[in-house]
Amino acid sequence: MEPPAGPRAGGTSRRRGDSGGPLVCEEGGRWFQAGITSFGFGCGRRNRPGVFTAVAPYEAWIREQVMGSEPGPTFLSQSPQPQSVLSEPTDENCTIALPECGKAPRPGAWPWEAQVIVPGSRPCYGALVSESWVLAPASCFLGRISSDHQPGDLDNWRVLLPSRPRAEHVARLVPHENASWDDASDLALLQLHEPVNLGAAPRPVCLPHPDHYFLPGSRCRLAHWGRGEPAPGSSSLLEAELLGTWWCHCLYGRQEATVPPPGEPPQALCPAYQEEEEAAGRCWNYSHRSLLCREEGTWFLAGIRNFPSDCIRPRVFYPLQTHGPWISHVTRGAYLEDQLAWDWGSEGEETETHICPPHTEHGACGLQPEPALVGILWPWLAEVHVAGERVCTGILVAPGWVLAATHCVLRPGSTTVPYIEVYLGRAGASPLPQSHQVSRSVISIRLPRHLGLRPPLALLELNSRVEPSPSALSICLHPGGIPLGSSCWVLGWKDPQDRVPVAASVSILTPRLCHCLYQGNMSPGTFCVLYAEGQEDRCEVTSAPSLLCQTEGGSWVLVGMAIRGSQELFAAIGPEETWISQTVGEAHFLPPSGFPLWPPESSDLCPPDMAGASGSPQAAIFLLLLTLLIQG
Repeated sequence: MEPPAGPRAGGTSRRRGDSGGPLVCEEGGRWFQAGITSFGFGCGRRNRPGVFTAVAPYEAWIREQVMGSEPGPTFLSQSPQPQSVLSEPTDENCTIALPECGKAPRPGAWPWEAQVIVPGSRPCYGALVSESWVLAPASCFLGRISSDHQPGDLDNWRVLLPSRPRAEHVARLVPHENASWDDASDLALLQLHEPVNLGAAPRPVCLPHPDHYFLPGSRCRLAHWGRGEPAPGSSSLLEAELLGTWWCHCLYGRQEATVPPPGEPPQALCPAYQEEEEAAGRCWNYSHRSLLCREEGTWFLAGIRNFPSDCIRPRVFYPLQTHGPWISHVTRGAYLEDQLAWDWGSEGEETETHICPPHTEHGACGLQPEPALVGILWPWLAEVHVAGERVCTGILVAPGWVLAATHCVLRPGSTTVPYIEVYLGRAGASPLPQSHQVSRSVISIRLPRHLGLRPPLALLELNSRVEPSPSALSICLHPGGIPLGSSCWVLGWKDPQDRVPVAASVSILTPRLCHCLYQGNMSPGTFCVLYAEGQEDRCEVTSAPSLLCQTEGGSWVLVGMAIRGSQELFAAIGPEETWISQTVGEAHFLPPSGFPLWPPESSDLCPPDMAGASGSPQAAIFLLLLTLLIQG
């Protein structure tokens, strides 16, 4: 029997070193031993009660062991008032102790926001982490830091805190030892000359304990950090939620690396913003930001970020958990707190080790953590709304480009470009929240030059780039046909009105089989597919569905787009590699592998009975294989 014993405010649940110390209690002026240390998490941590083995159930065993000893053990008799029995924990009677840090009246009005004023420099933003210490980027002060001496003008440095009538003097500067070369350690602690009264308006922000795990979906905001230019728009009101470990690691981390299991200290924190990227012309390149995340009404300084490099909002933050021991050692009073939210959801049940699929030179593409066959979001699948009349299937192939079938977006004989809108992040009749959807308009349509033929593929240029995220991510492309060892699917909609994504499993026929089945009915550069049994009617054809394959490494690759009026014929992407690369510039082509698509040299390869069998592909394939067996 092991009753938990939680510390009172400022108390201790167990001694460091875990030497099996006793739990003693006082009753009526007499002290008695109630338990002995069993296990726990650290020492005196909030919401992490120490667990002790109760002594009372072992009374008979203790008496037996010490029989004959004088004086023997003394056990208190049962109290006349029966003690209350602890009930089983339920959602109704489980509570947590909230820390005193991290309280803000509203997002953007951060009481811990500090401005460090250094003569001759722009203000540097940081955060109050205790009554005597401010945390800020070391890069604000690197020109004034030496390994042996404090800055000579430190007496002239000041710190401005909200609702404080006067500026605070700085007594000491402590940079992180790796600050000069490691962006993730770009931190410095500034000790105030006098502690501030935390009972007044300034309240410190909470810092995450080293094993704090911010759950996927945690709500977060951006805050001022460092000496950068103000961010475009009202960044403090820009809401985001954290991506899961798999998405964060594979979308922005190193390719083909092992994904950290849930609960391990994160290597990065990745926010997915609730609003679309701002209009073109706004740039975040010179805007330092920190990431504040909320748990049970309490705000934590979760991560820091140096300048973005591509104008779009910061997408990856360095977590602060790893710096907890250093901050705690220097400040002896910063609010390092355990996590307050524990609803891990499905991610907490994950036990398998995952490896991120390979990237291309332009970054991650074709990511999908699990096979998403029905009604689940495919991040590259786009709804292409043409002139308010029809909806075509489109595939995002680069941040600013969508590939679609020409016959769907352009009517035969049309000489004008219709008004086209593109939507990503939708899931048909059960759409994702509006914040996950992305909409763009098309400003131009590019077609390859095919001598004497109407090209089957069209590239649609979007009016602005799409920020990579789990709801809008480019697919991979492959220059050499079908990647070796891949499994393939036709992705489209069962009903063009509801537009619920469905995927039908298919096999890619060899060029010889394809040619024999559709003699005279297909143009060069065409794939033929054979649907798995019972899946022939899953996708309708008017919206021109796409042909995808998943490689052995896990990447999803676009290999074809449907040809007009056919369920089995698809225009191959590989032969258009040069045109796509020259037009787009950021297309995600994987290294060549697999077999290329090539037309048969003559019709003599086909048995004479094959031409009339194209209406039944299964029967035709059986006939061809039988013919080859007889000839062999």
